[in-house]
Amino acid sequence: METLSMRLKALRKERGLTLEELAKELDTTKVTLSRYENGIREPKGETLNKLANYFNVSTDYLFARTDDKNYISDEGIADVKLEMDKMLKKIGAHGSLMFDGEPMTDEELDSFLQSMEVVLTLAKKKQESKLRGK
Repeated sequence: METLSMRLKALRKERGLTLEELAKELDTTKVTLSRYENGIREPKGETLNKLANYFNVSTDYLFARTDDKNYISDEGIADVKLEMDKMLKKIGAHGSLMFDGEPMTDEELDSFLQSMEVVLTLAKKKQESKLRGK
């Protein structure tokens, strides 16, 4: 069974990096990385995220919970569209939406919702591009 130490070492070697080079990239020491790769220590949360971001993999991949490098656990997924729909239902139940203490007009609410759709569309395109590796 693969472990965090094995995954880190494999990712470093895939990139053709020495411990010294990776340590410099991550602003840490060769000794610290060696301890991770030899299973002597495990990185703390901030360092773990730094490693995952550097190698463009999920923390679940690093911990060998999945073989999918881009895997996101169900707990990490929030369906923004679903959450927006819930929010809109709440707004509909109350009849209005306030912004900075003032009720929003129907026109302002429509503008707000259109803006959110644009943001979500851009985020979706960015995510799809990232998953395709571009």
